[in-house]
Amino acid sequence: MRYLLKRLNLYLLNHRWVWVRTIIFFYDMSSVAISWLLSFVIISNFNPSYVVIFKSLPAAFIIQVISIMYFRLDRIVARFISLPDLIRILKSVFFACFITAIFEFQNIQQKAVFVLDPLILTILLAGGRTLYRLYIEGTIYGKTGLRTLIIGAGRAGEALARELLRKDQKIYLPVGFLDDDRLKAGKEILGVRVVGRTRDLAQIVRRLDIEMALLAIPSAAPKTVRRITKLCHEANIPCRTLPSIQKLLTSKADISTLHDITTENLLGRAPVSLDWDGIRSQIEDKTILVSGAGGSIGSELCCQIASLDPKKIILLEISEFGLYQIEMTLKEQYPNREIKAILADIRDRDSLLKIFKEERPSLVFHTAAYKHVPMVEKNPLAGIKTNIFGTKNIADVSSESGVEKFILISTDKAVNPTSVMGATKRIAELYCQNMTYDSNTAFIITRFGNVLESSGSVVPLFKRQMANGGPLTVTHPEIRRYFMTTSEACQLVLQASALGCGGEIFVLDMGEPVKILDMAEQIIRLAGFTPYTDIPIVFTGLRPGEKLYEELFYREERLTPTAHPKLLLAKGAEVDWQWLKAKLNGLKVIKDPLEIKIYLKSIINEYQFAENIIPPKLNYLTDKIKDLAKYKEKAKPRKIN
Repeated sequence: MRYLLKRLNLYLLNHRWVWVRTIIFFYDMSSVAISWLLSFVIISNFNPSYVVIFKSLPAAFIIQVISIMYFRLDRIVARFISLPDLIRILKSVFFACFITAIFEFQNIQQKAVFVLDPLILTILLAGGRTLYRLYIEGTIYGKTGLRTLIIGAGRAGEALARELLRKDQKIYLPVGFLDDDRLKAGKEILGVRVVGRTRDLAQIVRRLDIEMALLAIPSAAPKTVRRITKLCHEANIPCRTLPSIQKLLTSKADISTLHDITTENLLGRAPVSLDWDGIRSQIEDKTILVSGAGGSIGSELCCQIASLDPKKIILLEISEFGLYQIEMTLKEQYPNREIKAILADIRDRDSLLKIFKEERPSLVFHTAAYKHVPMVEKNPLAGIKTNIFGTKNIADVSSESGVEKFILISTDKAVNPTSVMGATKRIAELYCQNMTYDSNTAFIITRFGNVLESSGSVVPLFKRQMANGGPLTVTHPEIRRYFMTTSEACQLVLQASALGCGGEIFVLDMGEPVKILDMAEQIIRLAGFTPYTDIPIVFTGLRPGEKLYEELFYREERLTPTAHPKLLLAKGAEVDWQWLKAKLNGLKVIKDPLEIKIYLKSIINEYQFAENIIPPKLNYLTDKIKDLAKYKEKAKPRKIN
């Protein structure tokens, strides 16, 4: 018997929706019959003719039931009943009443029943669902929980407040709204008053004994989020937030979507709108190769490409662990996708030739590079081998193998470079630009700044330092950087690959540069500490090759808009192709770190490096550079069409 009861209980739990719909169905049917009966009783002054009632009831009942089923009133979730649901109930009721009147108008003397019946039935159908919602939500009186201030009295704030007022919600107790709209001051939303503006936060926290602040402004600019976070920190209360509008499109504003404010919220940007049809058309049913597939950009790019139904994804990576991680990730998320993981080095041209001959990729996304500025500065030989000659290898092999498009991931550090890394990436840009004219492959370049949470970036460093109790290290109080989320960067790379025809440098709109010191202070506040008091910030000085401000384009590059608002096209003069190839041949034989930097300067005139004193043994090299500079001036630069 116990076993049968257990099985019955399990069945009821697993088929709860069936029972709920059954109960709603019988409630609606009962409401139809009761409404019809009450209409006659009221109109006949409580002395109705039951013969007339029961004679006309079957037709009215059947018509109303059909109408209820047609308008799918059973799909209305009573817990979330709203104005559109009420309109749907009205349509169902009055439509059925109109049809009933056509068939029964001559048979019923009390014509007023056709007016009273829909009114009573609407009250029963809508009222019952509304009462259930009120029961579920309860009221704020008698509730317990953290005394909570909701910042933002818009739609998201109202939806969040509604969730917090539910009877079974015992975590938060909403006691007030804050909103900078003066017209909302003093008004009430669901019984909760708008008690002031955000600038009054500290005062209101003290007056109302607030214990928690919830930010319900999904479209808030990063500057606004930083300001509110700072106010909450000064008022000594924690602050949580709703996700962005982009994420809310697939969910609703409720307790489950609340999360602590992150660096992405503080530095976040407006959601990216892409031409997914155009992107999908060039990815779908094609073999795509991603070099550096295990890196921060490469791995995210692979995940986004995998969602666009490619025929096959080739993962090219030199790091065994990185390759293993991205392969496992893709196989878990896309078990039906054909994926091939290849452990290879882009500096090995023969290996690349073999891979391309076997796999025949249609598109190549080249993300493999050494990108850590101080590390490449200490190891310039490794930097030129990977960033220049590795890029040259994979670009040449792509051209020889008939690849349709080759997309180079570049960096803002390639503009007026002060580091070996920046100079090598600029040379890679120039090489790929010129390759367009000697190949049927379209070479496309995308240039953008720092990526949040990427390996080697400042945000993971700050978090590690916070975990160790500080201090946080900032190189200079005025240093600023452009930032973008990994997801957004990869989406715009895909968009650029769809727009590009060859030879273009697409500059991603990075918004305003962010002060690294401000970021460090905000990360400390997010952890619940006070900058400089609880967690110190130490200035260590600019590292070799590092600039105070990064740039996204050269002054002589003409920026023009593209079909996408966050992609700009940089058009500038190119170097002579034969001259560049000769220079690269000369670079191959140089091994000394300082000689490498001087030689890079001979190729990239804008490149500035720290070593100002040139040893006597290198004088011959400076003379050679002057001669090459004269040759460069005589060369006629070609422009992108």
